[in-house]
Amino acid sequence: MKIGINWTSTRDLASVRELIHHGAIDFVEIMIDNFLSCSAASIMSVLDGTACAFHIMNSRFLHQDPEVLMTIACKINELSSVLNPIYTSDHLGKFLHRGHYFPQMLEVNYATDLAFCSEKLSHWQAILGSTIFIENYPSIIAQPYKQADFFVQLKRSTSCNLLFDISNATIAEINIGEDALAWRTLSTDTKHFHIAGFAKTSFLPHFFVDTHDCDIDPRSIRLAEKILNNREEITVCVERDSNFEVENWMNEISRVRNLIS
Repeated sequence: MKIGINWTSTRDLASVRELIHHGAIDFVEIMIDNFLSCSAASIMSVLDGTACAFHIMNSRFLHQDPEVLMTIACKINELSSVLNPIYTSDHLGKFLHRGHYFPQMLEVNYATDLAFCSEKLSHWQAILGSTIFIENYPSIIAQPYKQADFFVQLKRSTSCNLLFDISNATIAEINIGEDALAWRTLSTDTKHFHIAGFAKTSFLPHFFVDTHDCDIDPRSIRLAEKILNNREEITVCVERDSNFEVENWMNEISRVRNLIS
């Protein structure tokens, strides 16, 4: 079992260094998009011997220009050959509609987009030369076809795997009533997990979003107990995208470690 944290940018660099120094974590999940201009040596100087994983946020592989996508892949592969990440993960989502970019990633249509997503993901895996672990989405709007069922088909058609975000599944259950335990079979087949805090939206008070800025919700903890019980060869990334107060983050890391132990 490895417990880690995410490293997204220079904003959390000081906290990442301190958590590594304290020996509080076993790996660092790097949002590798934000470090493509960095050398492997500069990243290794921060990791100080700590293992890493790669998380991709903005490849936009579903509609990225092929030449741009190849450039991204070459740089990731260059860093991967030196840093040897435990896994490489990405998001399945739409950033573009009729030539216009959305301000944030939106869900695909689980009823109609399987063939399109499978083709694009297969190509993305091929040029990266590795299995990609795709993260589940914290749904806000219900769809006729369930996300977990879509992921079963996507895995079957592309040989990808699931990066199971426990909190995202909890959010989807709260927001749209999609049973978080519908992911049990897929989550049993993967070894890599996320967990983080979430909060109510200011504009839709009955809905929650994955803010990654607060303590882990008890509902996520209860799901983690069911999903991660007696799992040994797994990784769990305790995410923060703001509120990088080290003592609080360390307490959450200990909480997850004790939960699994």
